[in-house]
Amino acid sequence: MDYKEGFLSKGYSEKSAGLFASWMNKLQKHYSPKNIEDITFPEVRDFVDMLLTRRSLGISSRIQAKRAFEFWFNSILNKGYNFKEVVVQRKYERIVPDFFRQDEILELIASSQSLKARMIISVSYGCGLDVGELINIKKSELDLKNKTLKIFYSKPRKIRHAILPVSIIDDIELYLNEYKPKKWLFEGQIKKGQLPMRGAHWAYQKALENSSINRTLDFKALKYSYIKHLEQNGFPLISVLDEVNLTSSSTYYALSIAGMTEKPITVSPLDYLQIPKESSDFETQQLKNQLNKLVNTEEREYLLEAIRCLEIGAYRAGIIFIWSYAVRNIHHRLLKHSLNSVNQTIAKHQNNAKQITTEDDFSYIKESIVLKVALDLGEFDKNQKKVLEDCLDIRNLCGHPGKYSPTPLKAKSFIEDIINIVTIN
Repeated sequence: MDYKEGFLSKGYSEKSAGLFASWMNKLQKHYSPKNIEDITFPEVRDFVDMLLTRRSLGISSRIQAKRAFEFWFNSILNKGYNFKEVVVQRKYERIVPDFFRQDEILELIASSQSLKARMIISVSYGCGLDVGELINIKKSELDLKNKTLKIFYSKPRKIRHAILPVSIIDDIELYLNEYKPKKWLFEGQIKKGQLPMRGAHWAYQKALENSSINRTLDFKALKYSYIKHLEQNGFPLISVLDEVNLTSSSTYYALSIAGMTEKPITVSPLDYLQIPKESSDFETQQLKNQLNKLVNTEEREYLLEAIRCLEIGAYRAGIIFIWSYAVRNIHHRLLKHSLNSVNQTIAKHQNNAKQITTEDDFSYIKESIVLKVALDLGEFDKNQKKVLEDCLDIRNLCGHPGKYSPTPLKAKSFIEDIINIVTIN
């Protein structure tokens, strides 16, 4: 029997008729020597079930077979079989999103290797953006006066005015002054074009690797954490999901909706992470004295974050921030030398190293190499370099997975070494 001609005569396309005909031939061959019109409905149903249990065919193939059989037996042969009993369901695996804890967000930001990387993570989490939304932000869509960020969605077409965290406004202004983006808020290194996704992922992964967070979370965990943390602070989940354009029922289910009342989003969850200064007895006056002397805004921000962490007893994060301040200070000092001498000295210690033209290029150079270069160029003596290497070891213990937990005394000693060598020197 020419099944293909039968399907073509009923208006099916050449391609569809060929696919359906092949299923009819398979069914007839399976129950040979029976004629097709003698095959019973239970046999058709068993054949479709067998495609999964014995042949492990995918959902699309089994749906094609069911449609071919239903049309032939009911529209051609008028059998009247109840194909609703032939159950072929798509299998949906509910993916439960993973989140960062609020303290992990602070540590992730602290572990960023540059101001630009810190802004990528802070804006993504602080405004609830995935990587695609982040890289498509134009500089003109940033409104620092009203503390909003304009986000465009195509499906459905709508504009969202995301609330910028108050706590990063100064950082954003610093970023704009230092990087001077033209069209896109975050630009790549080649011809100042749009930042590629891999660039944003690289900044995120480096921060994750430098932190003590011992879990595998992708970039979208920043957006999920924005949602979760707002909900934890009293905003109905349905309102938060609508805010970030996640309106499918499966998403609501996956994020475990609780409450259906409306409440507009008027704050960023990052602003809930501001650390109260009076909650610890840790003495930070020495750092505050140094803070007032700093001219470089980025160094000030790192040191300020360190003070905030130390004052609530977050010694690991505080040490990471102080080291970030120290390293950035060293970068600035090295850039006072000629670029030629800096690059030649780096090449002695790291083969095929990236050429340094700006301070952000140091993110490609190992910090242990930076200390060797600083020694060679006369910024430190051998004893000072050895102390700084010990500080780097402690910073690495704090920033990588493990049970190490610095005591207040260790944090105080770390601070004194950094201040005495990096600052006073």
